[in-house]
Amino acid sequence: MKSQLIKVIQDLAGVVSVEPFHISPDEPYRLFCIVTFDEKELRLSQEEVQQRNYAATERRGLIHDHTSVFDFCEKIGEELGELTVSCQYKTKFDPKELADIVIVCESMALHYGIDLQKEKELKMFVNEKRK
Repeated sequence: MKSQLIKVIQDLAGVVSVEPFHISPDEPYRLFCIVTFDEKELRLSQEEVQQRNYAATERRGLIHDHTSVFDFCEKIGEELGELTVSCQYKTKFDPKELADIVIVCESMALHYGIDLQKEKELKMFVNEKRK
């Protein structure tokens, strides 16, 4: 089973290596891995990133049937705080913090069945008409 899981991870886009290890002998059914990616090969579609991140967050129990709009807004606020902190001490901000905000927004849209691309396009038309 573990070798099958490692094979699945190795077959993901951009994965260079998978190094399995165990943290707790009390939980032999858990597999922990260090996964190394080749950033040049990480070119997933926006939908793939959205789906995979949502599934990973759901698997960790952070998104579930009872996750509310407020829960998502609270998480967006937390991520915005991290972006703000990254800006305070640097001349450049940490782009990963910006990505965190976008990913939470995309997860929220997926959770509530919102076509975020359509909503962005509609908002763009409104913004273009502003003076």
